[in-house]
Amino acid sequence: MTSETTQNNIAWRDAIEEAIRSYLDTYPTAVQELTKFLEYRRENETPQVLIPMEELETKLEMINNIIKVQRFRRDEDWMLNKIQFSYLIRMRASDLRDLSTIGWLAELTLNAHGQATRQFLQKGRFVPTTTAGKGKANDNESLTNQSGTSLKRGVVEMNPIGRNRETIKGCLELDKHTCVITGLGKPTVAHIIPFAWNSTDDNRAATETLKHALWYMSCDPRADSPEERFKKFYETKGVSDKTWNVISLCHDLHSLWGYGIWALKWRGSIELEDNPSRSRITLQFHWMPRNIKMDDSNYSPLQTLVPEEITVDGVNALRDELKHSYGGEQHSCPDGNCKTCLEVAKIGARDCRSGQPIKTGDIFTIIRPTEDVDKCKEAFDLQWAIINAAAISGCDLILNDDYESDGKIEPPPAERGDPDEIEFDLETDYQYRIEDWVMGEDQD
Repeated sequence: MTSETTQNNIAWRDAIEEAIRSYLDTYPTAVQELTKFLEYRRENETPQVLIPMEELETKLEMINNIIKVQRFRRDEDWMLNKIQFSYLIRMRASDLRDLSTIGWLAELTLNAHGQATRQFLQKGRFVPTTTAGKGKANDNESLTNQSGTSLKRGVVEMNPIGRNRETIKGCLELDKHTCVITGLGKPTVAHIIPFAWNSTDDNRAATETLKHALWYMSCDPRADSPEERFKKFYETKGVSDKTWNVISLCHDLHSLWGYGIWALKWRGSIELEDNPSRSRITLQFHWMPRNIKMDDSNYSPLQTLVPEEITVDGVNALRDELKHSYGGEQHSCPDGNCKTCLEVAKIGARDCRSGQPIKTGDIFTIIRPTEDVDKCKEAFDLQWAIINAAAISGCDLILNDDYESDGKIEPPPAERGDPDEIEFDLETDYQYRIEDWVMGEDQD
């Protein structure tokens, strides 16, 4: 090291020390804040990779077999789109083997991938502000739209079920009226699996059509009675509006969750020694990657793949698309002018007690009734599977697109000559899209 470099380092340290000294002199309480920041230690575990590399060649072989079978059943030119591939590549090899040999089951599962993603992330996308021949919705209708909007385009059921106040109260009590991630007070009670999935009879029916895909997302479909287990998401209106399907979140994190920007991974549960009727559930926080292709205006996650993408090299190329993550841990591009770097840098969250940023791998715990642990796990597993596939494919939330069950883009009503054209207000839509997944603390 040259003497000039040594002098520069000394000057740099002196400048930093002077800046810190000046700041602390100006803001005396900053010493306490700095001490809390430096001393706080949150439990953190190394996160798993988004695209598992174990048995990759076997998985790719099974996926290519699925394509062959579907071409025989559908069309000789049929091909997976990126959303479908993002789900398949994360499945177990044994599940892929099932889908590669049972053509009808694979068809039902693949058809549901786009729809499941849409219903999870765009559950309130189509909230009408006016309807043909009916004029502006009245105040009572607007109050119920957040929970009653049908997953069928343009249909508003007039008798949607409302949020269960006992569930809201119970969740807040279990979570001690604080956000389970940031520690902030006055949280909202957010559904893990959207309330809209069963808030109306139409929605229940729409959710039931997804059951084959949902089985493969959250459990072993060969286990006993998978259909019975999944009735908890569509059997009756409001069936999943229970404490096992809600957690307390601050408003900002809740809205980001609705965009698929972060997700929670189930890590396990254990009964409380002093109260076996309650269990402590361990969750791991993950900021999702932002697929760099999202910043290409010509890109769509619904585009069909080419054969080269369903190879080991293709998967490695896909992994390269996912180097940028939200939450301040993003990949730093050498040119310093990367649009994706700029986008992910805008998103983050902090622990209110220490000021430290929330990081991927951070561990959080919640308390829930022991009898509900299995249901809670399935809800978190579904959330984890859908958000991961959405992030990998680059479709975390596309406000300008709509998905049909076969994964194709459905044009707006006016473009397809729908006589029941509905006008939408984007600002109102955004408000309802968030509100339909959450009900704040009862202030009465």
